[in-house]
Amino acid sequence: PGGTEIASIDVRPAANEIAEMYQGRAADLDLKFEANIADTAMPIRIAEMQLKQMLTNLLDNAMQFTSSGHAVQFQAERKESVVEFEVRDEGSGIEPELLPKIFDRFFTTANPRTGNRGTGLGLAIAKSIATANGGTISVESELGRGSTFRVTLPVA
Repeated sequence: PGGTEIASIDVRPAANEIAEMYQGRAADLDLKFEANIADTAMPIRIAEMQLKQMLTNLLDNAMQFTSSGHAVQFQAERKESVVEFEVRDEGSGIEPELLPKIFDRFFTTANPRTGNRGTGLGLAIAKSIATANGGTISVESELGRGSTFRVTLPVA
């Protein structure tokens, strides 16, 4: 099966696979990458493909906005009735007035690394995956210090 059916899956194999992939990408971009995936079972109901896409979009975003020598952290842990994913970067941060817009489709800002703009779909897709699966997504950001994206999904 193509990983599109919604079943109860344990987050750990997918999260570890993604952490490994981003370890390599971070090295290529001269970023520090720390992954902290809890050892406890983290069952959620989601298509594995969607979980991977959501995490990939958040991590791609974090790496785009983090300059060389700085860190991106990825963690997954179970907190009572939810599994929480956190992607934290030491990037440029997000202007407070832009925060309400960052999950909107087609909203983009220039990538400080390349000067290019993305499609403006990555965070919108991450949000739609989180909400479609009964979860939430939020962001906290401080200009010049970085951003933390947090997704919670209900435990299956």
